[in-house]
Amino acid sequence: MDWNDVRLIAEIGRTGSFTGAAAVLGISKPTVSRRVAYLEQIAQSKIFRRGPHGVALTSAGEQLVRRATPIGDAIVDFELLLRSMGSAERPIISVQMTEGVASYLMTPALSGQQVGPLGQAAKRTGLKLPEMKLLPPDTAERIDISLVWTHYGDLPKGGQTNKVRKLANIRFRPFYSGHYGKDRSPPESFAALAGHRLITMGAYRWFSKEGWADWHGLLAGAQDPIAVDWSSAIGVLVRGGAGVGLLPTYSPLYSESVLPVEVASPPMFGSLWMVCTEDAYKDAPVRDCFTILGKLFGAADWMNGPA
Repeated sequence: MDWNDVRLIAEIGRTGSFTGAAAVLGISKPTVSRRVAYLEQIAQSKIFRRGPHGVALTSAGEQLVRRATPIGDAIVDFELLLRSMGSAERPIISVQMTEGVASYLMTPALSGQQVGPLGQAAKRTGLKLPEMKLLPPDTAERIDISLVWTHYGDLPKGGQTNKVRKLANIRFRPFYSGHYGKDRSPPESFAALAGHRLITMGAYRWFSKEGWADWHGLLAGAQDPIAVDWSSAIGVLVRGGAGVGLLPTYSPLYSESVLPVEVASPPMFGSLWMVCTEDAYKDAPVRDCFTILGKLFGAADWMNGPA
């Protein structure tokens, strides 16, 4: 049995597509199809049902994925342990990301704080991140790993040889604080938010799929919306009662004063990916960091965002 086939089955189950599994494992989609056909020949049964929106597990596939996932994780743990034995002082890994990802997700996990999805996941799993240097998107410094946003479901742009892994699909929805709610009647619908002071971030304009058009439409019809460049600024303004702001659904993990607007909101998602060049991935410490980050994000609770 080829251990790579075990990891392949686990990744197809995790990503829900041959393309996603190929990107994670750094192999071509035809190779994935060929290996799956070989495994189905051995099983004498279909493992996956192909469809226009990805693949679905058959009952045989469900059984194999349940067994493959812990085996695949165990293989990764074995590789990490093997590489760490007798190693010298590990280098600092340079990881590029947006301000919001750095402030709300990575910093708590790196500092050992049980705050937010990654901080809580690190505490719960015992996963320890290597020392990192967090770099902004416009950095001119050398980058080992990049954390990048895309439209929901889109693959990140880049070379065909890049190592790519989806970290999470993160949902956004409107939030306000008790300070704001004392002076205003709550909206009865999502469209009624146009009558409120809306707070948004400039980067949101790059999201256009799913329900983002509804949010952009609200902003176009709202009076004096507040636009900021930092996600932390949205949090400050919302907590202070300045208006209704669009935030990730996990935002209440950071402050009890941040409350979701209780109306049916259209689906607004962003996909967060991890990308590493082929040359950088050849370096064992970078490869280990890539693996640990993937496991940590996979263990986090993204609160209403599909995996």
